[in-house]
Amino acid sequence: QDAPVTVITDPDSGMEAATFSPDGARVLTTGFDGTAKIWDAGNGSLLFTLNGHDGSQVRDAQFSSDGKHIVTASVDKTARIWDANTGNDMVTLAGHTDYVLTAIFSHDGAFVYTGGYDNTIRKWDARTGKVLQVMTGHTGRVLGLAVSMDDRLLASGSADMTVKVWDVRTGK
Repeated sequence: QDAPVTVITDPDSGMEAATFSPDGARVLTTGFDGTAKIWDAGNGSLLFTLNGHDGSQVRDAQFSSDGKHIVTASVDKTARIWDANTGNDMVTLAGHTDYVLTAIFSHDGAFVYTGGYDNTIRKWDARTGKVLQVMTGHTGRVLGLAVSMDDRLLASGSADMTVKVWDVRTGK
């Protein structure tokens, strides 16, 4: 039986999701305890904890494509942008009226897209945290997002059993 290269354990957080940094050196996990954590992918050691969602479950977390920033999505109705090298909380994205379930950076890092239990998708300025656009059309919570490589299109998967493809310049 094959054994994994590294095992990361964190019985206190109730890990829900995991993703690699773009360089593959770190693993980012989310937890039911309101934290996201950065781990060394090689030896499984904890590098630091992102703790700013006031104990509310962190549902999703992603690195920016350059690996310099992290976005987290939480049931506290916010998303947050963090410095991926220090763990410092940089920007809070507040505006959803219910749980934020998913968050993703545009490939150029200029924007963050969030989706939530309020059936909306929001486009944010990643530097200022200002909401730039609210996309409506789903009749169920937004569970997942993907950005095209040229940053022109956004796909959203929803509990309404649809995937919608959006032009991010127009929001249609």
